[in-house]
Amino acid sequence: MSVFSFLGLLESSPTITPDDAHARCVSGEIVIIDVRQPEECSQTGRPGGSVNVSLSSGTFIEDVRQATADYPDIPIALSCRFGSRSKTAARRLLNSGMDNIQIVKGGIVGWKKSGLPVDS
Repeated sequence: MSVFSFLGLLESSPTITPDDAHARCVSGEIVIIDVRQPEECSQTGRPGGSVNVSLSSGTFIEDVRQATADYPDIPIALSCRFGSRSKTAARRLLNSGMDNIQIVKGGIVGWKKSGLPVDS
């Protein structure tokens, strides 16, 4: 992969709709990670079935690796409030050598608009 291809990948991580993310999470085909602060997740909830791993944690990469250790071969879908932090998280994960990263389109706001279950 050329440097330009890699940089393009970082700028445009694939997205997944909330409905698809939910269906794939329920069937065990994807792990959803909410990258917001724990306090935000407590206030607004997080996507049903997701794991909260705060992007601002000093151990974010290690925490994601630990959260996904039992599922090494399935994609990771990242969620935040709208999508900005998910893009930052995707860049960090890709830079660390992880791949198969997707972003939940619209974050928790899109998730709730779709009427999908929310965990507190």
